[in-house]
Amino acid sequence: MSRPAASGVVGGVVDRVVALVLDRRAGPGRTRLVCVDGAAGAGKTTLAARLERAFRTALGDGARVQTLHMDDVYQGWDGVAEGRLTVATSVVGPLRRGEAGRYRRWDWHRDAFAEQRVVEPVDVLVIEGVGSGNTAYDDVTTALVWVDAPPAVRLERGLARDGEHLRERWLAFREVEEAMFVREATRERADLVVDGVGGDLWQGGDMVVPSGEQYEITGGGYRAVVTECGAALRVLEQNGRPLLLGFAEDEMPWAGRGQLLVPWPNRLRDGRYSFDGRDLQLPLSEPSLGNASHGLVRWVAWTLEERTAHSVSQVYRLMAQTGYPWTLDVHVLHDLSADGLTVTVTATNLTASAAPYAMGSHPYLTTGAGPVDGWELTLPASTRLVSDDRKIPVGREDVRDGDLDFRVARPLRSTSLDTAFTDLDRGPDGRVEVSVRDPARDEGVTLWMDAAHRWVQVYTGDDLPRLARQSLAVEPMTAPPNALATGEDVVVLAPAGSEGDELSASWGIRAL
Repeated sequence: MSRPAASGVVGGVVDRVVALVLDRRAGPGRTRLVCVDGAAGAGKTTLAARLERAFRTALGDGARVQTLHMDDVYQGWDGVAEGRLTVATSVVGPLRRGEAGRYRRWDWHRDAFAEQRVVEPVDVLVIEGVGSGNTAYDDVTTALVWVDAPPAVRLERGLARDGEHLRERWLAFREVEEAMFVREATRERADLVVDGVGGDLWQGGDMVVPSGEQYEITGGGYRAVVTECGAALRVLEQNGRPLLLGFAEDEMPWAGRGQLLVPWPNRLRDGRYSFDGRDLQLPLSEPSLGNASHGLVRWVAWTLEERTAHSVSQVYRLMAQTGYPWTLDVHVLHDLSADGLTVTVTATNLTASAAPYAMGSHPYLTTGAGPVDGWELTLPASTRLVSDDRKIPVGREDVRDGDLDFRVARPLRSTSLDTAFTDLDRGPDGRVEVSVRDPARDEGVTLWMDAAHRWVQVYTGDDLPRLARQSLAVEPMTAPPNALATGEDVVVLAPAGSEGDELSASWGIRAL
C-alpha cells in the first residue's frame, strides 16, 4: 500500500483547490460546492478530509464546512444511481434555495438505512465519492476536482480495505463507474485533475517535490504560484496567459527563475568584501566564474506566515554564518489584485551590530512564444555597467542615443543583454516601469519597481540551454553587481531595535 505524502506534496494540491474555490462566487444558496470525483480507490476520501481542514483554516473562526461521502448515500454496490439522485434532489436541491438538505445514511454492514443526516447551508460543502460530480447540479458546483490513479493501484487499495473476497464486486463496480464517467465526461469537466499516486496526493517514502510546498493565489484575473523553496514565483498568468517563464513543480528553478536574491543580488567577485573593518569571505556559489552569486536564500525552505485567496506571506530567518555574520528576518508578501502582482520584501536586522544589505529578484518576463527578437523593449535608463568576462563591472557607459538606448520602445532584434542599468527615469509616484511588448500579438507585460530599486539587470538568456532568447529576465535590484565589495548603494541596516534596522522594497508585474 502507498501511504500519505509529506505535507510538501499534499499541501500544494490542497492550496490550489482552496484558492480556486474561494476566488469564485458561491451558488444561489450561498454555499460553495466542491465535488471530489474519480474512480473508486483513487484517493478522494484522503483529499476531501484535508480539504475540509484547509477550508476551516482559510475561513477562520466560525467557518461552516461539511463533507458528504457518497458511500453514505449509496444503497449498497448497486445503489449508485439512486444515491446520486438523492444527493441531487434532497441535498443540493434544498441548498439551492438556502434550505437544509437531508438524507438517510446507508449502513453497509447491516445492508439497511440508518439515521437521517442534515446538511445545513454552510460556507463550503465538500461532496466526495464516485459520481459526486453530477451534471444535474453542475450549474451550482463551485469546483470539480478529479482524482486520478491507475486501475491496478485502485484495485489494490480497495481490496486492502474491503477484503479479497470482494474482488468480483470491485471489478463489476468498475464497469458501472467507467460507463458513468464516459457518459457525463466527468474528467473532462474537472477544474483540476489531481495525481492520486505519483506526487499530488500519495507518495512512497518521504519524497517532496524540489520546489516544496506550492501556494496558489488568484485575484483580479491573475493567478500565481509561489513555492516553499526560495519563496520563488513559479507561475504568473492573467486569464490563462503566461506573463513569465516559470518552472515545473517537480523542477529546480535553474537560472534563477523567479527567485529572491537576498542579502545581495547578482555577483560578488571572489566572494570577498570588507565591512566595518572586517574582511569577509563568502562561499563561491558560481565556481565557474569565481563569484558568490545571488545571495543566501534561494534554496532554503521559507515558512508560511499567512495565506488568503489572493495573497501569501512567507518568512525566513537568515542566521549569521561564515561570510555574512549577521542574523536577519526576511519577510516576503506576494499579493494579487486587478492591478496585477505586487511583491514586497522586508528585511529586519536582529544583530547588535549594523549589517550590509541589498536585494533583488529574478523574474523572466514573456509575452507569447519567443524568441525575443521581435519584442519591443521600453527601458527608461540612461546608464549601463560595462562588465568583464566574469560578469563583474569594470566601468559605466551613457547609453543615450546608442545601441542600448531603449528609453523609447524599439525592437530587441539581435541585441544580446546581460547588463545592469541605472539612472532610471521615474514617474510621479517614484516608480520605474520596464515593459516588453509583442506587436504581432498586441500583448505585453510591465515590471515596475519602487524607489528602493535603483538598478535593473536585463538578460536575454542567450546562454540558457534550450531556452535561449525565449524570455527576458528583468531583475529589479537595490544595488549593482559586486556591491558588497564596492559599497555602492548598499543599505546599512542599523543594529536591532534601532531606527533604520529594517528595509522594505516593492516591485510588481502587470499585463498590458
